Amino acid sequence: MDAKILSYYQTERGGHVEISEIRASKLYWKGAEETFKKILELEKGITDDLNKLDDTADKSGDRAASSFIENHLLAKQVCRVKTIADLLSQIKRVGGEGTGLFQLDLELRKNHGIPPWEKHYNYGRDYFESESERERFATVHERFANNLKIRN
Repeated sequence: MDAKILSYYQTERGGHVEISEIRASKLYWKGAEETFKKILELEKGITDDLNKLDDTADKSGDRAASSFIENHLLAKQVCRVKTIADLLSQIKRVGGEGTGLFQLDLELRKNHGIPPWEKHYNYGRDYFESESERERFATVHERFANNLKIRN
């Protein structure tokens, strides 16, 4: 979803988006703990890439892009990494299998995938669930533009 938002943003500003091949990852892991370790590793890699992109925008003097990346992409990404790290901790705590993992799964299902200890976080859902993707991006873009007007 973030890649689509970023590509919409890029094309709205007159840029060009070229999508390259994405290498397939391993499909099967030994258990929940190994799976979440890999997910955490991938999400940290995405965070690093977004930070590099933000640094590039800063160095080139593109404050609008930097602000967009920080406010609309990095903020959610940091929350994702924290949630996955917390889930990995819970999986380790319950032993990674059996009844404990079953109970954790029940809690996640009951809360639509949101860990019960993090219900109060928004994770940007306000922007991305109620309208078509294009309309959602337009809403985000409009809020972003309004924030820039307020700052200037």
